Amino acid sequence: EDLGFAQFAAGFSLLALGGSWLLYNRRLTIGGIQGWTLLALFCLVGLSASWSYWPKYTFDTFTDGLKYLAVFFIIANVVDTEARLASTIRVLALASCIPAFGAIWSHAHGEHLVEGDRAGWIGIFANPNDLAYHLVVGVAMLLAAANAAHTRLRKVAWWSLLLPTFYAILLTQSRGGMLAASVVA
Repeated sequence: EDLGFAQFAAGFSLLALGGSWLLYNRRLTIGGIQGWTLLALFCLVGLSASWSYWPKYTFDTFTDGLKYLAVFFIIANVVDTEARLASTIRVLALASCIPAFGAIWSHAHGEHLVEGDRAGWIGIFANPNDLAYHLVVGVAMLLAAANAAHTRLRKVAWWSLLLPTFYAILLTQSRGGMLAASVVA
């Protein structure tokens, strides 16, 4: 019950990666200088429980954050070619459109509105500012997918998905979201 889906998925993925290393002699990497820096940060967070005012909360934050370290390690070892990177970017770009369409649909039907007229959606996207933050990351993914497309038709298709994403950011009325989307674009 205390084990969330993210912890379970990260643990299972690490187990599968370890099996790949054990059975198929897959070469594993920590992720270069970024991986070592992230590992040092997590060690510092873990050790900070010894001088924290609330060591239990610090340790809980550390153990909860280990899933992010696991996900980084998995991505560093699985997304190891340009083709896999391009596929990952395309999947993330398409996935980022889901909350955009959800927010537009909800706003059009008067559902999940915050403060009367700010678009929200469900789950972690119920807060318009959080929704805008995730949509801005989606803008970056859509632009990367468009940049990697090989034909003009595919580039136009990726660029067309920017319209509902920007519209959803506009519906959130998040000033920081609009500013960040402008900077990313």
